[in-house]
Amino acid sequence: MRVLVVEDDPQLAELLERVLHEEGHDPLVSSTLCDADRAIASFLDQPPPATTAPATAAATPPREVTVRIQNGTPTAGLAARTSSRLRTLGWAAVSAGNAPPTSRTQLRYPPGRQPTARALAGRLLGSVQLQQDPTLPTTSLLLVLGRSYQGIHSRPPPATTTTPPTSPASRPTQARDFDPRPC
Repeated sequence: MRVLVVEDDPQLAELLERVLHEEGHDPLVSSTLCDADRAIASFLDQPPPATTAPATAAATPPREVTVRIQNGTPTAGLAARTSSRLRTLGWAAVSAGNAPPTSRTQLRYPPGRQPTARALAGRLLGSVQLQQDPTLPTTSLLLVLGRSYQGIHSRPPPATTTTPPTSPASRPTQARDFDPRPC
């Protein structure tokens, strides 16, 4: 019997595949949510779906993406200081002036750049709202500093074992909160 398993924990995916195979099943295992659509199509003997995102789900190196930073707080010069700090950490960051006042820090990213946005969000202290924005150039992120912004981690957060899902460029996504601090 063919069995489709979509599990984002690689160790659990490997264990499930082994156990199902030992029990005489023909498992098809996808260990990332990004590959789930292709795994389902393969399982149903259909052609793979067309993709609108880059083939790789890995984060783009910081120097290859320009981070435009706007200040949505009453603190003068915050965008300039933040862009300077991010540049010292390897990001290509530029101050883009002021934004309308906002309570939440927002990080907008173009389709296919969620891993890079999450990598940057992991550097920020305070809660960050991630939002896909198809109007942004593919090599650009927009960081709008809100009152929730508390600074920048000097070290990257610990790596996680999950891969976030990507959304097609044709439909906007709901804004999501992302708090990089460990529980």
